[in-house]
Amino acid sequence: MGAPHRARKGVVSVPEETLSVT
Repeated sequence: MGAPHRARKGVVSVPEETLSVT
């Protein structure tokens, strides 16, 4: 959880990337 901007886009675009970022 370092980039909230990317996390939001990840949830809407690629949830997989969000899990990787966390």
